[in-house]
Amino acid sequence: MALSWHADDDSTFRGYVFRVEDLPPEFQDQGKWRDYLFEHTVPGHVIEDITMRDKAERNTGELMEQSWPADNTQSPVLQRICQEGPQGIYSFNPDDHPGAHNCVTWVTSRANEALGEVLPKVRQGRIKLMAEELRSRQNPRITS
Repeated sequence: MALSWHADDDSTFRGYVFRVEDLPPEFQDQGKWRDYLFEHTVPGHVIEDITMRDKAERNTGELMEQSWPADNTQSPVLQRICQEGPQGIYSFNPDDHPGAHNCVTWVTSRANEALGEVLPKVRQGRIKLMAEELRSRQNPRITS
């Protein structure tokens, strides 16, 4: 899940990730990430999410999108709170680790901070639960 905004004919895409090198060496194999990140945390990082940007530009229908208008006071808030770089702590089970986020809870918290309560909090930031929530909304911009 990523957060994007558009201003002055420019689009910004931000995602929240962990870095494999922050995992203990014995958990750096992709097949072991879940084993570690369900029980532990690592530093989180805000990135320019080029993967999501590329998917949005291809417009092949593989993304689910939800949009809200942002006024002139809200866009600078998004810019400030979504700066690239180290930010907080990351976990696959953020509800079990106070202050931790995964991509879903990070996007939810940032969108809600800047725009008001536009996204619900879903258990453990599960992408499937968020997808169900977004599908249930009546926004004509949702695609799947």
